[in-house]
Amino acid sequence: MKKNGYTLIEVLMATIILAVLLSYVLNFLYYYNAFIKKIESNVDIQENMKIAADFLYENIIKAQNIDVEKDFLLIDGKRIYIKDNILRYDTDSQQIASGISKIEIKKIEDIQNLYFLSLHFKDKVKILYILNRSDVYD
Repeated sequence: MKKNGYTLIEVLMATIILAVLLSYVLNFLYYYNAFIKKIESNVDIQENMKIAADFLYENIIKAQNIDVEKDFLLIDGKRIYIKDNILRYDTDSQQIASGISKIEIKKIEDIQNLYFLSLHFKDKVKILYILNRSDVYD
């Protein structure tokens, strides 16, 4: 006798196999999406660290007058500070880089015009030593 169609057992087995395969695919897509978001977050942090470091480097190296205060930095009369985890320059509207939680800057006393700078981004820290060369840029 010739069969026309599938038995109930065959349909159930095919459904179970498809469900298992679909669960693996969805699980892979979920973890892949989480991985991509983590990579993008790290790239954003690294870009902002570079922007902030370059901005501070350019301003400190050329500055005629640098005053290090507790909550901000004055470079040639322009205030550089952090507000709402955003590095700002002179006014609130001039936003340089976001995600910065803290900036530390110290003048190294033993060496003339050398500054220690650390930028804190979430769990990452970027450290720079910057030599002020205002005599060259006059």
